[in-house]
Amino acid sequence: MDVFAHPQSLRRKRRGIRPEEIESLEEVRTAGLSSIVKRTIISDSIASGMDELGIFLISDKFPSLWLGSNLSIEKARKQAKCNNATSLQVASSIIGAMQWAVMNPNAGIVESEELDEDVLYDFVEKYWSPMVATYTEWKPDKTGLLEFENFILSDEL
Repeated sequence: MDVFAHPQSLRRKRRGIRPEEIESLEEVRTAGLSSIVKRTIISDSIASGMDELGIFLISDKFPSLWLGSNLSIEKARKQAKCNNATSLQVASSIIGAMQWAVMNPNAGIVESEELDEDVLYDFVEKYWSPMVATYTEWKPDKTGLLEFENFILSDEL
């Protein structure tokens, strides 16, 4: 189905799509933009490295905390050939969510925040490991104020 050609048909076929999502597709269509015309599959072009997927928590009272997955390309490929760390993290999350859906068939359409994180984490942990927690005293700028303007990166890093 070409969603750019028929955004209104999405509303009829699936409940739960928000009006702003339809408007976004409509903007793409009316701007004369077409759907994807070229695909490039990146499989072996990534030779080494890691993907860090997680959350960075910053507080006025406590040290900052990075909590997440530091999955290397090497480990990702041992677990699933022709993958990279990012694709394995994303795919395992989707499959974990599907597992939750099978366990909760009457839940209907839910936001990701409504899923049971224990079910998801139990599934994805083997694909995402190592999971790390690192504390740091880093703040966005010398004032330590947690205002959006202070998060603009400079050449100091």
